[in-house]
Amino acid sequence: MDEINLDKLKNPNAFLGRITRKVRKIALDSTSEARGKILDVGCGNCLFFIEMAKKHQLDEKDLFGVDLNLDLLLEARKLAGDNKINLLNILCGDGVSLPFKPDTFRYTFCLNTFINLEISTIKKILAELERVTTPGGYIIIDIRNKANPLLKLKYFLNRLTNPIKINAYTLKDLLPYIEESKLKIIKTINVKVPPFLTVDKILIIKKE
Repeated sequence: MDEINLDKLKNPNAFLGRITRKVRKIALDSTSEARGKILDVGCGNCLFFIEMAKKHQLDEKDLFGVDLNLDLLLEARKLAGDNKINLLNILCGDGVSLPFKPDTFRYTFCLNTFINLEISTIKKILAELERVTTPGGYIIIDIRNKANPLLKLKYFLNRLTNPIKINAYTLKDLLPYIEESKLKIIKTINVKVPPFLTVDKILIIKKE
């Protein structure tokens, strides 16, 4: 993959951290066959789409992104332009109420996002991801691993000085919704970053 121009990246700590980068890389490597319309919910500055477009040579008109943060979407256009990528379909919107018709996307991603959300909101987003994904299509999400004691301690200490709450979950937290839906987990990938061992779990889910 060609080197990505990140000169206009405003917050490297948020988007180039070890866990965040590794989640994006594993998700890219695990979905190399992704084609058709692709959605990224919580796309932020679209760094994942820029990496995907460069690595997999995708048609840019098939890439759709949604995020609540307008500043990050404006940054996305600058980053994409610097990398000669034309992101036509990035929208300011909420993952709990996506502006798309049912059964629209073959692949739907929501990466490095649930860390910022409460479980009640995550369940609403999962319902929307299911709604807009085609039957036989795939949903790729991730959760920070609450079962990791070192990560749990790190996030607890973070709350003492940072007003933004960071959330970690276990697979059991998501299973009640997944089991009552038309979704089936077909693969779980453990994301490991020394010295924290498994820090994140990527779930590849198929809509039946």
